[in-house]
Amino acid sequence: MRRIQQQTDFEFPEPRTHGGRRKGAGRPKRKSGVAHAARERVSRHDPRIVTIKLAQGLPWLREWLEARAVTCCIRDAQRADFRIVHYSIQRDHVHFIIEANSKSALSNGMKGLN
Repeated sequence: MRRIQQQTDFEFPEPRTHGGRRKGAGRPKRKSGVAHAARERVSRHDPRIVTIKLAQGLPWLREWLEARAVTCCIRDAQRADFRIVHYSIQRDHVHFIIEANSKSALSNGMKGLN
C-alpha cells in the first residue's frame, strides 16, 4: 500500500537586505590628490609653476639617458606663445617655471610637453 504525502505550505524567507541598487553600494569613489578648480586667468607676464610626476615603476629621471630625453622634450616644446623659463629634474618628477600668452597656449603647450 502506497502512502500519499500531503503537500505542505512553503514559507518564503524574509526579504534580503543586501544586493541590488541602494545608496552607498558599489566601489567607493576615490578622490584624486589634485584640486580641480577653474584655472585663473593666464597672462604672459605671470609665470606659472608646474610639476609633472612620473608613474611608479619607471626609471629615475636623473639618470643620464632619461635626463637627456627630458631636456630634448623641453627644447622641442618651446614655442612663441609657450616658454619654459626654468626647470628642475628630480628623481620622479620635474618642476617647471612656464610663461604662456594665454590659457589655451598653456594648455596646448603642456599637452605637447607631456
